[in-house]
Amino acid sequence: MFDIKNIEAFTTNVIPQYFGHSKFASFSRQLCFYGFTKIQRKSLKLSDVDPSTADHLTFYNENFKRGRIDLIRKIKRKTTSNSTGGAAGKEYFTKLTAATKKHIDSLQKEVHDLKDEGKCLRRQLLGITNLTERIVILEKQLGMYKRHDN
Repeated sequence: MFDIKNIEAFTTNVIPQYFGHSKFASFSRQLCFYGFTKIQRKSLKLSDVDPSTADHLTFYNENFKRGRIDLIRKIKRKTTSNSTGGAAGKEYFTKLTAATKKHIDSLQKEVHDLKDEGKCLRRQLLGITNLTERIVILEKQLGMYKRHDN
């Protein structure tokens, strides 16, 4: 466990010495990749808040302990192969990729079919619109003939 008591000073002075940047968010993300967790210190009552430590951040990793150099080698960067088990993980991702590609192909076919159906519906709507216009014209003509007959 370690505390960062002054984030601004840490970002300005410490991070650039060891990394090619001075971005605290990137530093924090890297810690997460190595299994560190950010510990939130929240007080239940406002009166319990210590203003002198309110902006301190604490990071924890069970293998990061003062004087325990032997534990340091247990801290390893998490990767997808670490989390899914090496060769088994690659096989899983290969299957996942194949299934995803199959699903994408299926969705693309569905989109194509829907576009075709949309075109067909537009043609039908245009035909119905034309028929409606013709009916209106015929009704007007019929109305004119009825007037002449009276």
